[in-house]
Amino acid sequence: MTQVRDPSTFPHAITRIAAVVTFPEMASIVGRSENWVRKWSAPRAKSGPTILQALLLDAAYAARGGQGAPFLETYAHLLDVQITRETDCFTQLLADAATASKECGEAIAYTIEAAEPGASEHQILLAQREVEQARTVMAVIGRRLSSFLTLRRGAGSGKTGGAHD
Repeated sequence: MTQVRDPSTFPHAITRIAAVVTFPEMASIVGRSENWVRKWSAPRAKSGPTILQALLLDAAYAARGGQGAPFLETYAHLLDVQITRETDCFTQLLADAATASKECGEAIAYTIEAAEPGASEHQILLAQREVEQARTVMAVIGRRLSSFLTLRRGAGSGKTGGAHD
């Protein structure tokens, strides 16, 4: 049965290389058993080649007429996705901070008006509304900042910044 592999994964890179370089040749190149190398091609493989082994496999693939460099292309794609994800998270955090600045400023302004002698009930209600809006956006920022902690804990650590609203 043919296993479906996401084209932007390392197991797919192994499969691409195996179409040009046989599994026994690949095993010899990386100093592992053929079975070990085959396991790297499993869609849910928990391990893969080292960077040096991937380099050697890409080089063997190219030397035998393969087009491109499967591991290099996969790594570049995944790196681009990760950088974009992290950049988007920073951008969203800045946008949230701008919104919070506006909402907090309005909450303070309305609170000052509500504190004036003779302030109406309407002015007090407006101040409460603005304080609630500021509280809501600050909670969003708090959740987003928490996601940045998991971002720095290393690969496979869970969520990476982003919309956790």
